[in-house]
Formats: sequence, C-alpha cells, structure tokens
Amino acid sequence: MGTSWSISELSGEMTRVAAERNKMLTANCSGHCLFYGHWSLSHADLPIRYSDYGLINRNSEKRDPLSLPYRYDLDADDSHIFCLPDQISQEVKETLAFVSSFYDRILNFKIELELATGPMVVENEGSENWKDIEDGLKVVLEEYSDVKVNIGAAPHYGPRINIIMQDSEGQIRLQGWIQLDFELPERFNLNYSSEDGRLLRPVLVHRALIAPIEEILSIISAKNTDLWPFWLSPQQVAVLPIGPPSIAYARKVAKELRGANLETKSDFDCLESFNKRVKIAVDQKYAFILVVGKAESKHGTVNVRTRTNKVLGEFLLDDVVREFRRFVDGYYNDTQCFEAFEKLPKYQVTPHSEP
Repeated sequence: MGTSWSISELSGEMTRVAAERNKMLTANCSGHCLFYGHWSLSHADLPIRYSDYGLINRNSEKRDPLSLPYRYDLDADDSHIFCLPDQISQEVKETLAFVSSFYDRILNFKIELELATGPMVVENEGSENWKDIEDGLKVVLEEYSDVKVNIGAAPHYGPRINIIMQDSEGQIRLQGWIQLDFELPERFNLNYSSEDGRLLRPVLVHRALIAPIEEILSIISAKNTDLWPFWLSPQQVAVLPIGPPSIAYARKVAKELRGANLETKSDFDCLESFNKRVKIAVDQKYAFILVVGKAESKHGTVNVRTRTNKVLGEFLLDDVVREFRRFVDGYYNDTQCFEAFEKLPKYQVTPHSEP
C-alpha cells in the first residue's frame, strides 16, 4: 500500500531536498588540494596539474542560452595547477593557448580577456609577490589584443584572468577564468621543499575554461542546424557499391576508411535499388557518401557525394582518405570540407590510364 503525504509533510520533504541541493558539490578545489597534500613533494615535482572533467552541481536560476533543458548537475571542466611562483607565467600561457585552440578552432568563438588586479593591501601568506606576479601576467597577455585591466576587481586571494567567449553572431556568451589562489594552499597546509630544504607554499591556479559538455554539444548542434560537423559526426562516411560486381572493391574502400579511424557504414547487400540506398544514406545524415562502380574499381577511385547528395566528382581513394583525416584533425565544418574538395584534383582518364 502506498504512503500518503500531508501538505505539511510534503512541504517539509521539499525543503529537505532543496537543502540537500545546497550541499551538493559545486567545485573540486578542496578535493584536488587533498590529492596534493597526500604527497611529500619537492620543487622538482612541480608543476602538478589535476584536470577533472566531472560532475558539478549548480543551484542557480540562470538558464542556459540555448534550448538545453535546465539541470542541476552538469559535466564541467574544473582543473587546478599547483606550481612555483616562477612557473605561473608559462602555465598561464599554455592555458590561454588551449583556450584559443578550443574556442577559436572548434567553435569559431571570439575571445576577450580581462585581467582583474588585486586590492592595495593583501594579507595572505605567499602573496607578498602579488605585484610581481601581476606584472608577469601582463607580459603574457601582451600577446593578445584588446586586453582589459580591471584594477582592484580580483578577489582577496589572488589575481584573476576573466575569459569571455562569444560566437560571431553575438547570440551565445560563455565565461571562463584563470584564478590564482594564495589562500587555499595556506588553509590546507600545502607545501613543497625548496632547494635549500625549506617548506614553502605552492601557488594554486584554478582553471575553469570549458563549459559543461551538455552546453558545448547544444552549441555545436544549434550552430550546425542539427547536422554534426564531420569531425564529430558518428556518421561520417557511407560506402555504396552500385551493384554486386563492385562489392569486393567497396569492401576494400571501407577497410581503408576504418583503418584511418573514420566512422564508416558499408551497405554490401545491394538488396535495395541504388537510388533507394543513396536516399537512406542521405536520410541518415552521413556527411559523405562514396559511390563505387566498375570504373572506380578499375581506377582505384571513389565518387564523392555530400550529405545533400550533391556530386563532387571522382577522386583517388588515397587522396580522399587523406582529406578526411585532415577534416577531422582540423575540426573542419561543412563549408570548409566542400571548399577543400573543390581544390582537390579530380581523377582524369588519360590514354595511358586505360589498359
């Protein structure tokens, strides 16, 4: 028999659940500090980097900028670097290079940087070099244009680089940060042994750069009108023999593609008509369709079609496989893929190419 609830009991239970949500994990900072503190480390062991792309809970009423259903728990980037003071600039430089690689190359987002500097008086242990560290950060940021400096806007525990990522249409705006922290190493009693045997505090660098994976996927989906770009698509290539005589060569083509680590569908049954099989591949949203027949089998080529069944022409198989790998490694979108095929030499039948 089911349990009945009174209004007061139900209200109390809802309050309890809400309270539990407030105690959920919102960041992994303390966990990573405990990891670090488990070891006896020397200056030669640093930097130590912990990257945790895991479950983060947010109890915020702010909804996502896209049609992503609102959730309390998302898979988000929450990483930390423990380093020496003279390693900060290099760690920040490498982190910013990663940001540019991800948001510029993959999402085509414009990146804006803001350095939040510290208050006039700082009291945390290890923060006596605050001004020198800020000067080092300014040198790193000189490589980027239009960097803003927000004087006195940093929290009390360290300077911060705010990173604003915005798409070309100005519709989607994400934010990340690189936060230096002199306080947590002190509170968790974290240290390392220096060259002269003294125990010193490391500098902690919080790194929150990548939006929740659910949000990233929704952005990619929205920007590509639900057609996954070639490099991410689970349906990259379909290989279709025109008829039974071409099946053996179609198997060879599919093997070459899979050997290049490309997601490949191969329909060797030929039970349906050729046009019907092409329509099925288009409906299943394969990025490219490779058609092989008698001529392609003889020439060592494939006839390439787009996901909209536009015929691009006949190309050498080796050239096509090489281009596909370039599309994946370079995070090409559909337009870039088509432009690349326009520049790729088509197979030309010459008097010497025929027996």
